[in-house]
Amino acid sequence: MELTAPSGSESTNGELEQLYELLYLLPVGVVAFDSTGTVTRATPLSVQMMNPFVGSADMGNAFRLLAPLVPDLDRLLRANEGGTVVLANHRSTLEANDSIITVEVSVHRPRPGYFVAVMSDVSELVHREHELQRERDRIRLIVEMVREYAIYTIDRAGLIDSWNASGERLFGLTSTQAIGRSLDEVVSVEKLADVLHAATFAGWRRTEGWALSSPGDTFYTDTMISTLVDEIGEPEGFIIVTRDTTEMQRREEELRREADTDPLTELANRRGFDSRADRLLKACAVNDVPAAVLMIDIDHFKSVNDTHGHDGGDLVLCAVGAALAAHLRTIDLLARFGGEEFAVLMPGADLAAAAARAEVLRIAIAELAVEIPPDAVTGVTISLGAAEHHRSLHETLQRADVALYSAKNNGRNQVVCDRTQPQS
Repeated sequence: MELTAPSGSESTNGELEQLYELLYLLPVGVVAFDSTGTVTRATPLSVQMMNPFVGSADMGNAFRLLAPLVPDLDRLLRANEGGTVVLANHRSTLEANDSIITVEVSVHRPRPGYFVAVMSDVSELVHREHELQRERDRIRLIVEMVREYAIYTIDRAGLIDSWNASGERLFGLTSTQAIGRSLDEVVSVEKLADVLHAATFAGWRRTEGWALSSPGDTFYTDTMISTLVDEIGEPEGFIIVTRDTTEMQRREEELRREADTDPLTELANRRGFDSRADRLLKACAVNDVPAAVLMIDIDHFKSVNDTHGHDGGDLVLCAVGAALAAHLRTIDLLARFGGEEFAVLMPGADLAAAAARAEVLRIAIAELAVEIPPDAVTGVTISLGAAEHHRSLHETLQRADVALYSAKNNGRNQVVCDRTQPQS
């Protein structure tokens, strides 16, 4: 698009002509226009750049031609009547025909009433800037993560020969205090010595456990050990990376506790019972001691709910759970299985001991007087079934459950023992 240059001094026009000739050679679009927006000169690149976004009828008016980039260009011109720079390095992202470009535009006033807009496609530059920013963000993240790790190395003799700033934060010792000292004098991480020995042969090892800092604080750690080898492949030391994962460990423990706990009575639920019972029964087997199970059911619990509502029923469940816990040994595992049903695992107890403890529990519950606001008091009783553990926990619970229902069918508020003998 070639239009007539504006009137003016011969020298000024000559300078502009030289400038235009230079700009024609550069990868930029140039649009010259007067204060009414009438375009007097436009380079082919500027037309090519804006053609997808404006109609051909708009090419002769700079305000319409540049509207996708600077919608309020005429206002900017009026607001900046005295300056030579109207707009500098303004970027706009345009989309048309399934393509997106970013255009940077600057508008200058070389003389009163005459303006030049210079445009350039900076899409690739913006892309590189975004890539650079992503790389900076990635590096920043790595640096922040590394700051969470104590990174230290030990030589063949077991002496610390490097120590980063996070080592001071975790273990409470500066590099000056740590370097040159034996690892076991500085770092106290559970099982670390055994893991170092294993890493010598395997090349690396990982361990988790409690650690002790120099001020005496304990924290939970995740530690990775890699073996350093010399030029002939012989171990010459280790690089050790230790991270404080105390908060993560606490969150995991809290989640496990919530998953294994009945929220109403705060006793173990069925999941928690099964998990802990498995460990207790393995210990009983190793030590060759008996174990027994009690199944417990609150008698006529439906009538409690019918009379006092579910809130009253919840109070009774909590009171019964607390009373059962108060009359069991510390080693016994008490759980609410759901509804009004409870279970007890008694490590070290045979059937006779379990039956005697069940009778203590029955009497304790029968003596309860549960207060239900505003002015009600109710008593409850329980029925119990006892079974000695022979084979699997599931099978023992089944036999105790059969005994429980025998107690309920025989009049409730009593203990019935399973007398099944283990099959040889």
